[in-house]
Amino acid sequence: GEPKRLSPSHQDWAVIDQAATATEKPRTPEVPTRYLKEEFPEKEAPSLRAAAVIRKRRSATDFDRQTAWPKSQLLALLERTLPRNRSAPFDLDFGGPAVHLLVFIHRVSGLAPGLYSLVRDERDLGELRQQFHPDFLWEKVEGTSRSLGFYLLQGGDVRRAGVLTG
Repeated sequence: GEPKRLSPSHQDWAVIDQAATATEKPRTPEVPTRYLKEEFPEKEAPSLRAAAVIRKRRSATDFDRQTAWPKSQLLALLERTLPRNRSAPFDLDFGGPAVHLLVFIHRVSGLAPGLYSLVRDERDLGELRQQFHPDFLWEKVEGTSRSLGFYLLQGGDVRRAGVLTG
């Protein structure tokens, strides 16, 4: 199709103003953020641009049900989710972590299969432990940095636990 020419006169749409008013956030007090001061374990960030990384992704059609991923690469990836001073994108000062991760591990060399949790702010650990299943182990994964709160919750094959049924 061909785009229509814009009208030279203003068309007032009251619903847009109503939506803007209804979704306006009231001013709230600033909450200071606390980011990690230490650098990432691997000193240099990859020099690849986002487009190159995306184009080199591992396609789900290539999964062979045998190949394992090295534990060191998984831990480096998880480290990148922790806010650090002067590190993109956290240098924009969006605030601290508000989401913690559950990770289903199946084929990572050096790491037992199971359900893991990445606690991105250790101040939330106590509350998470109270909210999660009481039988979870909460064993810190060996070989992680001091700043990485990565915990084994339940060992074993948890593939069925990750399937939504409806």
